[in-house]
Amino acid sequence: MPFDSPVEGYVDEVEERVTKLVRRIALTALKGVISASPVQDGPFRGNHHVGLTKPDHSSSSAADKSGRTTQAMGERKIGASESYPTIWISNAMPYANRLENGWSKIQAPRGIYSVTFTAVMARFAHELRDA
Repeated sequence: MPFDSPVEGYVDEVEERVTKLVRRIALTALKGVISASPVQDGPFRGNHHVGLTKPDHSSSSAADKSGRTTQAMGERKIGASESYPTIWISNAMPYANRLENGWSKIQAPRGIYSVTFTAVMARFAHELRDA
């Protein structure tokens, strides 16, 4: 048995575990930003887009008040990511930065992405340390 056989198996296992963890983190983050989005008649909640390897700066005027369609589209993209993925979640609506900086004082006073990032990092802190 060649020496590299056990190493290759270990590398494959690490690749699979890291990829699954990144996907779980991305799915949790996507759900978090959708849930934290102020619900109004506008299209903000439906404009969280998942990009693989680079941000997706597209936007749409369609509203997705429940966020279910946006979540499903993001889940499909995240599930299709390759090994060791770089996954971007972004919102290119013109007022996204204002909302992130507390513009919606009642519904999202501390923002959307920063609050979600903090919650996701706390949730996965143990797994990230052990990865």
